[in-house]
Amino acid sequence: MRLTPAVVFGLVLLGASGLATAQVLDVSPFVLATLEHDSNLLRSRADAPGGPNRRSDTVSRLALGVTAEFNPGLQQARLTGIYKPVWYRHFDQFDHDAYELDARWDWVAGRRFDGRLGVTAEREIDDFANRSTPEAGFVRRQGIGALGAYNLSPRWRLEAEARHDRRMGSGAADPGFDLRESVAVAGLFYQGHRIARLGVSATLTEGRFPQRVAGAGLATEYEQTSVDGQIVWAPSALSELDGTIGYTQRQQQPTSTRNYEGLTGRLAYRRRVSAKTRLSLLGYRRIYSAELQDANLTVDDGLRLEMDWSWSYKTQLRGAIEHRDVEFEAAGALAGAATQLREEIDLVSLTLAWQALERLGLRLVAEHESRTSSEPSRDYDAGVARLEIRLGF
Repeated sequence: MRLTPAVVFGLVLLGASGLATAQVLDVSPFVLATLEHDSNLLRSRADAPGGPNRRSDTVSRLALGVTAEFNPGLQQARLTGIYKPVWYRHFDQFDHDAYELDARWDWVAGRRFDGRLGVTAEREIDDFANRSTPEAGFVRRQGIGALGAYNLSPRWRLEAEARHDRRMGSGAADPGFDLRESVAVAGLFYQGHRIARLGVSATLTEGRFPQRVAGAGLATEYEQTSVDGQIVWAPSALSELDGTIGYTQRQQQPTSTRNYEGLTGRLAYRRRVSAKTRLSLLGYRRIYSAELQDANLTVDDGLRLEMDWSWSYKTQLRGAIEHRDVEFEAAGALAGAATQLREEIDLVSLTLAWQALERLGLRLVAEHESRTSSEPSRDYDAGVARLEIRLGF
């Protein structure tokens, strides 16, 4: 299924107009305009041999979207569509149209059963940070999912979920990066006083790279199992602990010597230190199919510290510092070779948000990102300044 931006946006508008004759509670169009200056658009080294003469650029983005919500009885539906044209001042060969589509239905059957059905589709430009050539490449993602739950009691809940996702590349993206992934999840959860959620779940993921040729030193498919414990707990009115910690095992074929086995998850602690200030600390380890063509998976460890300060109910300031250690299970590591790719990424950001009017919001963002790699050609520094203006109707 291939959706163009015009078709996606047309479907959204058609759906929204149809819902308007039904039991619609809210239909909300919105516009988000962004002006961004990037000091290193292609994420390249300043002294890279044969690198581009120009590294910086100014990017203009426009997001035209609509969100429709309606509640027939106990049911609830939500449809969101966004059409996003993007223009580059100097690298105009990258001008493109992106889109997002998200449709979901939250259903309730009697006093015990509830769940959700959802469909998503999006198109965006491929990340420059992991691209070896300065060419436009695009990634399309499509997904469909269903979740069903049975409430054993007001506090105990059983959940089962199934998803299927597709990732497809075009343009400069190599077809070997295409991925089909099916996920099944089952879990038992408890909700009680101060404990918003406590439980355990098991996840089975089956992935396949349909365009990869066996024997090239890369995985053509994999099977991944995870057992996770989850907690959302407020020890006091001033603090909250939110985390999912588990054990993951990933077996890849035909490169069985490059499997993964170990801890994964995320843990966040938030603390309000005053009436206007809140601190957040987040740590995580995640694994995913790599963004490099010669890699099977990525092990990504990160630590992020945030501070939120509310100057007034209309104005908020957020500062963040994040450090990541990223390890790519690349082809050069088949026999434990020294060419194993490891990188450290540091990010510092400052965001000022101002809700000028009920339907008008502005954000100023300043970011600095640097990457140090075991492959020196992948080192870079980049600074980004961004102005966002959001208008709702």
